[in-house]
Amino acid sequence: MLKIKLTRRERRGAFVMILFMMAFTTIRYWVSDPVSSDFQLQVSSSEDYHPDEVTDNLRKESSRKKKPEVHREIGQLKDTLVDINKIGARDLEKVGFSQPDAAFLVKFRNTVGRFNAVESFVSIHRLPQEYKDWLKKNAFISPLELNAATVVELKSFSGVGDKLAARIVSFREKLGGFVDSKQLYEVYGLDSAVVFAMLPVLKTETEVAKLNVNEASLEEMISHPYIDYRMAMEIIKERSVAKIQSLQFLERSYSPELVSKITRYVIYD
Repeated sequence: MLKIKLTRRERRGAFVMILFMMAFTTIRYWVSDPVSSDFQLQVSSSEDYHPDEVTDNLRKESSRKKKPEVHREIGQLKDTLVDINKIGARDLEKVGFSQPDAAFLVKFRNTVGRFNAVESFVSIHRLPQEYKDWLKKNAFISPLELNAATVVELKSFSGVGDKLAARIVSFREKLGGFVDSKQLYEVYGLDSAVVFAMLPVLKTETEVAKLNVNEASLEEMISHPYIDYRMAMEIIKERSVAKIQSLQFLERSYSPELVSKITRYVIYD
C-alpha cells in the first residue's frame, strides 16, 4: 500500500482546503434558491395568480411609501431691491418668502459662499420659479471693497478658507493695499479659478499706502513685496546722486512690467 508522507505545513494546508470546500458547499446549498417557498406557493396555482391584482398591490404599496409633498405658501412678493449677499431670512419673509424657503436660501448662501452673479439663483432647484423670477428682478450684489474686507468677509467666498483669507489680508498689508483686484492672482495658494469668480464682486477704490523713494530706509523698501534688496540698493544709489523723479532707471535691470507695478506704490516728495 502506497503511503504518502506529508509535512506539517502540507497537512495544515490540506485541512484548511477541506474546511473551505465544506463551507462553500453549505453556503451554495442555502442560497441556491433565492425565491422563497411562500412566494412559490402563491404563484404556483394559475387560478390564484392574477397579474392585474399584483400590479395594483405594488402600486398601492409604492404610493404608501412616497413622502408627502411639502406645500409652499407663496404670498404676494413685494418689489423691493435687496442685496442678496447681506439680506437675512426674516427680511426675505417680509418681502413674501415662505419661512422654509427664506431659511433655505440663507443657509445655501452661507454654505456655498457669496453669490457672484444674480444668475446663480437659477441653479437652486429647490426654490420655486416664482422666487427665482423675483430674485432676478429685485436682487443685486454690491461689490466688496477689497482693501477693507475682513477675514470673515473673505471667507464667505467659495474656495477661500481661514488660511487663504488670512494670507490675502497679510499680502494686502505688505503691499499697502491693492490697487487692482487682479493682484489676488499673486496670493500664494489662491486658485486662479477662485480669483476669477471673485473679481466681478470686488472693488479697489481706497487709497493705498505709498513709499517716498527719496526718503524711505532700506528696511522699509525691502519690506514691500515688489522690491528686493538689490533694487532697494539701486534706488539708494540713484538718489545719492540726485533726487529721483522717476523709476525709469530701474528698467536697466528689471522688466518694465515690474517697474510699472512698483510705480503705483511710490511717491517722490
